[in-house]
Amino acid sequence: MKNNLQTYLVIGLSALILIGLSAGIAKADQDSQERNKAYRDLLNTVDGLIRTIRLGNEVSENDLDTLQEKFDNVFPNQGGAIRDEISGLNPSNLVGEDGANRVKEIREDIVDLAEDSEDIGLSFIYDYAVFIIFGVSMGLAVLVNVINRTVVDWEEVNRVRNKQSELKDELDKAKKEGDTKKAHKLQKKQQKFMQQHAGTMFSPMKTMLIIFIPFIIVFQVLSSTYPGWVVAWLPFRLPWPDLNFFMLSRFFKGPAVSLGFFGWYLLSYFGFSQVWRKILVPSQ
Repeated sequence: MKNNLQTYLVIGLSALILIGLSAGIAKADQDSQERNKAYRDLLNTVDGLIRTIRLGNEVSENDLDTLQEKFDNVFPNQGGAIRDEISGLNPSNLVGEDGANRVKEIREDIVDLAEDSEDIGLSFIYDYAVFIIFGVSMGLAVLVNVINRTVVDWEEVNRVRNKQSELKDELDKAKKEGDTKKAHKLQKKQQKFMQQHAGTMFSPMKTMLIIFIPFIIVFQVLSSTYPGWVVAWLPFRLPWPDLNFFMLSRFFKGPAVSLGFFGWYLLSYFGFSQVWRKILVPSQ
């Protein structure tokens, strides 16, 4: 009985120690995740300043105060030289290419400081976001076009389209020659043909729902992973509409000098989709 009690005590004590260690590790991991999140938010703020300057907009004192506050939050006891650089910024000297370059240098210094720290840093999914999204988009483009090629009988679709085009050309020719009897006959023939082959003609549209589902799933994953993150900088100012309407305002904010996950995702996906479509889907 005594031996059993000792065994139970050892097991219970071991369990408590394991639970304590697990809780400590989880707490440390949570603290690290929170600090890394704050670090990403700091870099987002710096990128926001660069974007503002490159767009020709004015940097406010409040923007600089926010940058200082976020830097102090991430590096409370480090980076004295960088802190002095940030304190020395003022809206009047943050103009044009020189102003943007000055903030870029501060960003590089912040990244170097983080790399020297043991408990802070960026996951590879942020460091290599441009390549990850590029690869995901390419894979999705292949998947979508394979589905499109498999589900739709493109040989039959192209045959019906070609026949419809022939009937249209004959009808236009009859109308041009003033042969109303032949034109009327061809018109009826064309209508009958379209009714008979309506299913074939609209079969590509039926696949749109299937194709749309993986596109939206990937979009949601990327949206939750890269909110506000600059994936790629543009070497020029891109004209872009400013739509202050419902959810569209999230993606249409006026002229752009950078691409977030959405812009890079669309550019990569549709670029590869057209290439794979030409390879996998038979042309007319």
